[in-house]
Amino acid sequence: MYKGGMRTSALTTTALGGAGIVLLSLASVWALRDGYHDWVWNTPSQGFLEVLPTTAWAALRLWTFWAFATAVAGLVLLRIDTKLGLSDAILGGAAGTWIFAYLAGNQLGPIGLFRSWTIWLILIAAVVWLARNPPTLAIHPLSTGQKLALLACLIMAVSTVPVELGSPVPPYMDALNIPAAVQRILTFSRYLPFDNDPYGYWSPTNQTPGAELLYAFLGFGAGIRLGVLAVTAAMVPMAGLIIFATYRLGRALMGDVAGGMAALLLFADTLLLRAQIGRGTPVAFALVAIGLAFLVDRDRRPMRTAIGALALGTAFAAHAIDGGFAVATAGVVLLIRMLDDDLRNVLREGVCLVGAVLVGLPEFPIALQIKLPYPILPAIQLAGILMIWLGARNLPPRPNRRPTLADWSKRVPILIAFAFLAWQGEGIGHSLYVYFPTLLILCMAGLFIALISWSPAQNRTVYVAAIALIFGGLAEHLVLSGSLMSAGAQGKFGVQDVLYKVEEYWDPYFLVFPAALLFDWIYRHLSKPISVAVLLALLIFPWSQPAVDLTYYEHPVAEEWAKNWLCAKLGWWAGAPDHRWVQSPSELALSEALRAEIRAGRITTATHIVHVTPHATIWHDVLLHSVYTGIDDDIYVIHPDGDLSKGGYAGSRMRPIAMLPAALARNPPYIVVFQEPPPSLSLPPRGYDEIFNDDETIRLYRRGDLAPKPQAERASQ
Repeated sequence: MYKGGMRTSALTTTALGGAGIVLLSLASVWALRDGYHDWVWNTPSQGFLEVLPTTAWAALRLWTFWAFATAVAGLVLLRIDTKLGLSDAILGGAAGTWIFAYLAGNQLGPIGLFRSWTIWLILIAAVVWLARNPPTLAIHPLSTGQKLALLACLIMAVSTVPVELGSPVPPYMDALNIPAAVQRILTFSRYLPFDNDPYGYWSPTNQTPGAELLYAFLGFGAGIRLGVLAVTAAMVPMAGLIIFATYRLGRALMGDVAGGMAALLLFADTLLLRAQIGRGTPVAFALVAIGLAFLVDRDRRPMRTAIGALALGTAFAAHAIDGGFAVATAGVVLLIRMLDDDLRNVLREGVCLVGAVLVGLPEFPIALQIKLPYPILPAIQLAGILMIWLGARNLPPRPNRRPTLADWSKRVPILIAFAFLAWQGEGIGHSLYVYFPTLLILCMAGLFIALISWSPAQNRTVYVAAIALIFGGLAEHLVLSGSLMSAGAQGKFGVQDVLYKVEEYWDPYFLVFPAALLFDWIYRHLSKPISVAVLLALLIFPWSQPAVDLTYYEHPVAEEWAKNWLCAKLGWWAGAPDHRWVQSPSELALSEALRAEIRAGRITTATHIVHVTPHATIWHDVLLHSVYTGIDDDIYVIHPDGDLSKGGYAGSRMRPIAMLPAALARNPPYIVVFQEPPPSLSLPPRGYDEIFNDDETIRLYRRGDLAPKPQAERASQ
């Protein structure tokens, strides 16, 4: 009777809480003003139903495959370490799938074995092994923090699911290099680390192999042949992974409830909105959070440490700045741990971090185009894996010691971070105040609580987030002082990009953990329902509605819903010929003509197309056949937008039209001309056949010696 009454009371509380959240959400959407109100209530949908069958089918296949791969990987982890726990096994399985995609792509991709049948054979072999050696599953009720993280997923899904279903192409102009790279792997069933940038618009430093190989892995496994769909179909599960990874890191730093609060506080950041485009910068935080969580957790286990190190190495390859800062943060944590842990164990964890660096090291030669023959990169990664295994295999549980010196050493970074954020001179502290004022204030309140109160015991690990924030300030100082300045246009752009990534991604993300500590304190000392209710009201309701770019400024969830619903209704690509597919029917027909050339064997991974275009501004009408075919695109621009040797263009294959004669002198196999070029260019040169023509707007030429031979001639041979 007593248990039944408790169950009824819990269900009643859950129902009332759910009803309150629904009412808060409806009131928040109704309270939207000006454009946001019109986006929700007065803007009709255009073209959503036309793309829905394609996007929904891709989403169903990819979600199912990723869930299946995660389940298999998680069960394997549980079979190896029965004390890992189901929740960590699931999270480790999701991370393990990503890690496997990255490692297998580098090991098997260059020799053409990174493809669908290989992936499925490995999965089937794992299932057979599990069937013969099934793990023991211990299923426990969801904790409070896990429920809060699940609530964050529901809040995210309200608008992210429509965006995914309405976006067959990533909804942002600077993100198309990712699906182009994915398409190249899917088209040729081969990953060439130093030749996997068909897009051509950006510098090689913008490549993110850790992200590209994950999407290609998901595309192969789910049977999705278009790279754009492989990226966009991962939008919702990727956001869910970021949320639960953030919960897990918060739990490792401050406890279960604070972890759930941190997951909700992601909506005070802009990370989830940015993650919709699939670029490496935002999605790498899933691996950063899992890696740091598993490495700093008080319950140290060999398997958990190994997964954490591999996750950080893969994060480095997904985005070098995110992963590099995470490895550095973990390194400082190890130095502090020398005060309350056995030195031999700290050294073992240090070996794991060195292994993580080796796993992610291929990012450097790929970005800098230091071309190394196969299998040097795979050998470096295998060495890293070996070091992680050697370092983690004999790690004992962390000792339950709390020396006074160690406690005070953990207060020092919290105090430094507090002073750094409070300083409102020119720099990141001021930038955070401008772009994330509420989150910054909540963070400083949480840091203050951590300074004056060291109870419960888990709270002391929040110093890890403080170290991460300090690294952001240190990076800013080094960039602004010129200490990190590099020679060459690519190097200068890359160094300056560090500052942008710290201001827009790194520091805002790590603000959420001290901020969660504030609401955890309210939960423990004042009122559990009030702490959650206040946080949700603060996040969802549009208390103020300034006209700002939601991608850069903190904003209420209701405004983000409105923006996402508008994107789902109309498509993001308003200035393109097609608001959803970006390309016009004729431009898509060009891609199909090129795919026919691939099927005929005339186009291979070595083929480059000379592409002549009047302009190359992505939000205008431009040819994007590299995104849909994966063929290397060499772009020659008649009217370039600025100096193509500087900024993000430095080192790219986008060149001024003055360099076209030299390219034509090399007799390229294919030439594509967009719109009518000036007569002085004399296109095409002699010896080329026109194989595609769309009313003079698009013309594709093939070198004469590549023409298919007549049937009689083939028979005589």
